Amino acid sequence: MLLEASAPFKAFKVDLQYTRLLAEMPASLHAPARGFIGEYLRADAQPVHGDLNSRNVLVAANGVSVIDFEQGHFGEGLYDVAYLLSEYVIRDLRAGTDPEASIHSAWDAYCGACAAPVDSSAQQRFRVHTAFQTLYRLAGPSRTVWTGHLDDAAGQAVRRWSLGALAQGLQ
Repeated sequence: MLLEASAPFKAFKVDLQYTRLLAEMPASLHAPARGFIGEYLRADAQPVHGDLNSRNVLVAANGVSVIDFEQGHFGEGLYDVAYLLSEYVIRDLRAGTDPEASIHSAWDAYCGACAAPVDSSAQQRFRVHTAFQTLYRLAGPSRTVWTGHLDDAAGQAVRRWSLGALAQGLQ
């Protein structure tokens, strides 16, 4: 019942954060992007927070809490990690730093936290999720919240990185 109940909202989230971004991408990426999107819509192995970002992680002396679960659905945990990581990718690009160190660190932490071994295609999916989520923060409806502070050069760096990572990951 939970899987069925989460499916419509998951479809809405994926349309908003992935499908609508096709307009930002070269036409040559549309077919592989649609394939990736379809695969994610069929994924239902793990619960996903759906809005895991720095504003929904509360850190206190006695521990860490995560709030705001109304966007939850079933998919793959890579979605949440990529959504949070996109903030760090933007931070790195704004500072003129290659985000690869942040990406590798997040990947290593994710793999270390997984109870089961991570399959070989997961890292590629992780990178594609991260590229989609980073572009979403730049071009999506809440862009002023997440990237409104960027000057034109930093915004273009985020766009170039996202589109380059999508082109590489969707091959």
